[in-house]
Amino acid sequence: LRWDNNNYTAVDFPYAGLDENYCRNLDGDFSAWCFTEDGGFEYCDVPPCNACKYSNFEKCGCREGNQADYRGSIRTTIGGKECLNWKDTIYARDNHPWAGLEENYCRNPENTDGQAWCYFGQGVDDWDYCDVPFCGEECENADPE
Repeated sequence: LRWDNNNYTAVDFPYAGLDENYCRNLDGDFSAWCFTEDGGFEYCDVPPCNACKYSNFEKCGCREGNQADYRGSIRTTIGGKECLNWKDTIYARDNHPWAGLEENYCRNPENTDGQAWCYFGQGVDDWDYCDVPFCGEECENADPE
């Protein structure tokens, strides 16, 4: 639905680009979103911006974005544990369409401080960071496996 049909106007948000029904992120949420026909809203599958100079999202993640842009295939934690498939965790792919939650690859679905990470068990503390290179640093010779 159009933004102006939901009481969001260019007068209230002059720099938000509230044209038509394009996805936007007015409130600093995890991702851009839009209103749906049923009166709710949905997050949009907007690819991450090319934020760093030497980006190669298949091999490395940008430090500026806490590696939320990483889309490679590293699937083990820094401690050497195999990552769980994201569908077996509290993170549902449908609720985080922008995050690239494929298979059991390391990701940072909420762009939190740090870097790409994954769950390795079912406990609340069963997660760890992954050894994903930061773009522009170790990335030139990085092996994604």
